[in-house]
Amino acid sequence: MILAQMADPQVGFYDYEPEMQRLRKAIERLNESDCEAVVVCGDMMHIVTRDSLKIFLKEMEQLKKPVFYVIGNHDVISNPESLAAYTELIGPRFYAADLPDPAYRLIALDTFLWMDEPDSAACAEMDQFLLKELADAESAKKKIIIATHSAVFQEDPDEAEIYFNLPIPRRKWLLDLLKKYQVSALLSGHSHRAFTYTLNGTLFSSAETTSVAFDGVCHGFRRFVFKDGMIRFNTISVDADPIA
Repeated sequence: MILAQMADPQVGFYDYEPEMQRLRKAIERLNESDCEAVVVCGDMMHIVTRDSLKIFLKEMEQLKKPVFYVIGNHDVISNPESLAAYTELIGPRFYAADLPDPAYRLIALDTFLWMDEPDSAACAEMDQFLLKELADAESAKKKIIIATHSAVFQEDPDEAEIYFNLPIPRRKWLLDLLKKYQVSALLSGHSHRAFTYTLNGTLFSSAETTSVAFDGVCHGFRRFVFKDGMIRFNTISVDADPIA
C-alpha cells in the first residue's frame, strides 16, 4: 500500500497566497503520484470558518485520491464557529476506516481533547472508541495506522510537556497501547517540523507542511510504502526547486 501524509495545510498562517499555491502544487503532485490515499493531519486553514473551510475543500476537490482528514487545534478553536464548521463540512472529531488495502485500519483521533479537554465526556468517549478499535483490529488481524494532529513526543518519549507534545500521563498511556497492539505507524503534524522516529516497532512520522516550515526544510508531503511488514518513505517537495 502506498499512502501520502500531509500536515498543516493551514492556509493563511503567514502568507495566504504562497501557502495556497503550495497546497495546489501538492494536489497536483499527489494526482501525479502512485499514492492510493492521502491522510491530512490537521489544521486545514489558519482561521477555520465555514467560508474558509469551503475554500479549502473546493481546492481539495481537485485531488483524485481518497482523503482521510484528521482534526487539528485550528479546526477546533481558531474561531468560535471552527468546530461546528469542521464537523458539518468534513466529519467527526474521531473515527476509523479501512484504507485502500483492507489489511490496514486507520484510526483518526482528536489530540485537542487529550491536551485541552481531558476531563470532558467527549474525551472519555474517544478513549473508549480507541480501545475498542484497537481490540477489534487485533481480532480481525488488521494492521493499524493511527493519525493525529499533535505528535506524541518531539524528540524523546520522556521529554517535558510542551505545546507540541502530549501530556505525560496521556503519552505513557498511548505509548503502552501502541506497543501492546503493535501499531504500525502514528502519523502527525502540528509542530511544523519534519521528523521520524521508531519506538517499540511503531514508526512516528511528523510530516512536512505546505504552509510554514519552522525547521527550514522543504515544503511538501510524505509518500509511504507499506509492504511485507516494512515501511519506507520519501518526501515530495512542492517548492520551486524540489529536493526530493
